[in-house]
Amino acid sequence: MQQGHPRHKQLSRARHEMYLHNRLVFALKISTGINNFVSGVGDVIINVGKTIAKLMTVIEEK
Repeated sequence: MQQGHPRHKQLSRARHEMYLHNRLVFALKISTGINNFVSGVGDVIINVGKTIAKLMTVIEEK
């Protein structure tokens, strides 16, 4: 029975390692994107709260 060429085994392993690497990088990008989105929403909520508090103080002064 004929054995596979050693270079084929090396290329196959390299292809599999690149698949794993790309999957990891994609997951990291998704994680970073979700983190940035949640931080942005938090900042918006804080700013809206501050604006409402300023408006409440202006209304109370009148």
